[in-house]
Amino acid sequence: MRILTINIFLNSTKIVTNRSSEWDRRWKWIWLIAFIGGLLFQARHVDEIRKAYLSLEVIHRPIAALLVCFAILPYISKQPFILFRGIIGLLTIFGLWRLMSTFWSIEPLWTFYRSLEFLIMVALTAITTWSLRSITDLQKWMNWFWLWHGFLLVSIWIGVVVFPEKALLPSRGVIPYLLAGVIPVINPNNVATIGAILSVVSFTRWLTTGKRKWLLLMMPAFTTMILAQGRSAMAGALLGILLILILSRRYNLITFLSLLISILVIVPTFRETVKSYFMRGQTEELFWSFTGREFWWQYALNYIKENPWIGYGAFAFSRFKAAEDLNIPTFSGLHNSWVDVAVEIGIPGAILLAVIFVAIWFSCIKVSLTGNLEERRLAIELSGVLAILTIRSFFTSALIFHNSWPFFLIIGGISWLTISYKGKSKLTLP
Repeated sequence: MRILTINIFLNSTKIVTNRSSEWDRRWKWIWLIAFIGGLLFQARHVDEIRKAYLSLEVIHRPIAALLVCFAILPYISKQPFILFRGIIGLLTIFGLWRLMSTFWSIEPLWTFYRSLEFLIMVALTAITTWSLRSITDLQKWMNWFWLWHGFLLVSIWIGVVVFPEKALLPSRGVIPYLLAGVIPVINPNNVATIGAILSVVSFTRWLTTGKRKWLLLMMPAFTTMILAQGRSAMAGALLGILLILILSRRYNLITFLSLLISILVIVPTFRETVKSYFMRGQTEELFWSFTGREFWWQYALNYIKENPWIGYGAFAFSRFKAAEDLNIPTFSGLHNSWVDVAVEIGIPGAILLAVIFVAIWFSCIKVSLTGNLEERRLAIELSGVLAILTIRSFFTSALIFHNSWPFFLIIGGISWLTISYKGKSKLTLP
């Protein structure tokens, strides 16, 4: 009887192991292909794109998209409705609306290609989400993403050593250089975002596990963020850390940090240094115009008023119309995801994106407050990163691109936590 019981236990364990290893066997490598496909190795001019949508510099992107597409097609053909489940379903509708804008786009082929690229990532997110068998798989998914962000961080510093003239861009601020990525190409704002995300993730894991190694890993990420001087990324990181402290109920630490900051702000030298750092040598007028972004938003607003309901085609307006009108050949976005969406697929598209964001925030906060120990840890971590992306969405268009990996991870991770995982034990974080 005892032998029979042991055999049954071993067989059931084997089944669970096989199911939960699907991430290790398949999806992590498909996401790696998608990750590589989202890297940028050379910024292209609008004239170059008009001559040839595809070139050697970007050939890895369609190849990666095709490989991912072939990998997920069998799953979509068997269960197409998983694309419309939960919050991911809203994102699928958003992606389909972008694809439909091909019919009225000012650059139909470009809209079709980029929208299809985005939809493939949405489908990969959906299939990965609903194939996870345990919360351990979700943790592996998150670790895999942060690992590759860590590799990007390393590549940035390799660029500083090998190509200092390209990696250290001149600045008139307190720090005379802006940190940028060379291979792959990463602008200073995105470098700061990578540093901010890894800082928040490390801080969350230190707070929820008590392991000091996470503080050590936070130091290079935080340093990178500071040297890149991305102000919206830093604001997002501060908001993320504050949110993490609140959701973790670390009120004593919040009080201590508040008192420390209040004391430092009183010191004139510290206050002036911080102000000079954030001004980056800019005039008051330029600073409060968000480094010229206000002009771009006003420019786009005129076109939104002319065509508020369907826009001018996903991915097309900024890349072609705005690039030519503003005489910025490499212009790819209006540095505001909401303005970009409104001008590309109309105000209804921007409203749909807002609904998606509200749904994600609601789910993140709910699980962070009511989930069990493991659910809360992961949801708090996702909430901290979401805070960064939310602030950044008002100053970058990258949130709505196919290579917004943290966004896809958050929407997939929180969807799984709210629907698939049914943990019951309610524990408090240490």
